[in-house]
Amino acid sequence: MGCGDSINELKLHPTDNSLLLSASKDNSLRLWNLKTQRCVVIFGGLEGHRDEVLSCDFDLQAHFILSCGMDHSVKIWSLETDDVKKTIELSYNYQNEKPFPILNQHFPIYSTRSIHRTMSIVLGGLVTFVLSKSCENKIVLLENRILLLKASSVIPDQTEVLHSFEYGNCD
Repeated sequence: MGCGDSINELKLHPTDNSLLLSASKDNSLRLWNLKTQRCVVIFGGLEGHRDEVLSCDFDLQAHFILSCGMDHSVKIWSLETDDVKKTIELSYNYQNEKPFPILNQHFPIYSTRSIHRTMSIVLGGLVTFVLSKSCENKIVLLENRILLLKASSVIPDQTEVLHSFEYGNCD
């Protein structure tokens, strides 16, 4: 199974270079196992992005995925759920004639549209901070309390903008 549209960005997993994350114009993110050439997890759907995903990144410990896109939302997806961990493990040694059972993750653990009024791009995610930019001529530094909380729980939108860096000519 491939993507439903063009790919906007690719990121290698920071601790397992067999895993590749793609951000797509089909409104989803996909986690791929490069060794077995399988799509492992699709992040999107019910509570996923409503327009193309422009950017994605892993946090440094690879517990979370950060994504953002044309719907001007920033989302955080967990790689720490039992379902995701089991599916990744299964992708390395799946020996069945049936197609690989791709996991669909419809619900991010965090989502906000209150940071930018236009499309947003994740510039990078650390354990406690996220940088995001948009066409509003600013880069926003967010405190990311979500990554300090339990990975499997859904966090309400309580984004705190620590600083907004203004710059000219977004082009």
